[in-house]
Amino acid sequence: MYKKTTQSVNYQGITDSIIELMEAGTLPMGSQWETGRNKMLPFNLNSGKMYRGINVIQLWVREMNMGYKSNGWITINQMRAIGKEEGNPVKLITLPDDAPNRSDNKTGQSGIAVFHADSFIPKEWKRQNAGDKGDIFRSEKTGEFNDEKYIRRNYLKVVGTVFNLDQIENLPEKYQKFDSLLPLEDVAPEITAMTNSYGVPINLSPNGSCYYVPSEHEIFLVHQNQFKTPEDFERVKFHELVHSTGHKTLLNRTLTGSDRTKETYAFEELCAELGAAFLCAHYGIPGLMVHANYLEHYLKVLRNDNKAIFKAAAKAQAAVELLTSHIPKKEET
Repeated sequence: MYKKTTQSVNYQGITDSIIELMEAGTLPMGSQWETGRNKMLPFNLNSGKMYRGINVIQLWVREMNMGYKSNGWITINQMRAIGKEEGNPVKLITLPDDAPNRSDNKTGQSGIAVFHADSFIPKEWKRQNAGDKGDIFRSEKTGEFNDEKYIRRNYLKVVGTVFNLDQIENLPEKYQKFDSLLPLEDVAPEITAMTNSYGVPINLSPNGSCYYVPSEHEIFLVHQNQFKTPEDFERVKFHELVHSTGHKTLLNRTLTGSDRTKETYAFEELCAELGAAFLCAHYGIPGLMVHANYLEHYLKVLRNDNKAIFKAAAKAQAAVELLTSHIPKKEET
């Protein structure tokens, strides 16, 4: 369990850290770590659950900035509970006084906030009984009526602070036993089953490019043999699959044409890039091949809106959950 805090979300600080990485030529869109002690997505060491959305991105950024070699994270309260259960305190490693990036506290270690998405209905809207039509809401300010889905507001709240596995000591071995990453040939059947069940046609490209056509709701890819590796093919396929989830009959994102000068185009590309990164991590495909030609457009989006990366991450997460919902359930034997 996370202990709820009153700490606010530092949108600008997180956005600035991502901009800094991008300006240095690095996109925090995929974990590079491949050792047996890691999963590709950041996860909680106590529960084993994967983090989602913006938490994935900012934890990846922290790993890159601090040089951590693990995707495992845990709260102080979880550390204490494990230590009490095992009879051996789990604690933060105390850094030397001259250690780089040392924080001004007893151990010198600094954690990072994790978030949870929530929503609320503004106080001005009062529920009205509309009988068979269901509940509607009336604004005390304007007198207008509206459905809940149009007035509910989404927001992020800080729910706790986590520390990386590399920052702690005495964590029992059973919390550090992680499955090794499977080779692509082992997960390829599930990827194929997901793609087939999802149902959007994937055709051979007639012009040597990979793209999604919203008007036809079809994806076009060059032949797999034209990619340097099978992993490259899957990365690009994931990117186009995420684009397709924005169709008006699905998640209904704003899908624009090929005008790269438009901010809506860059934002959708950012969603697709993040969604592909999440899918790559889900399937243990390292080192996402980013589209460097979009870098300046991403930077423009982030500089103009310090919540853009949060919005894009949420939409990317929704796209991934839509796609993975089509993974056929395994029959019990």
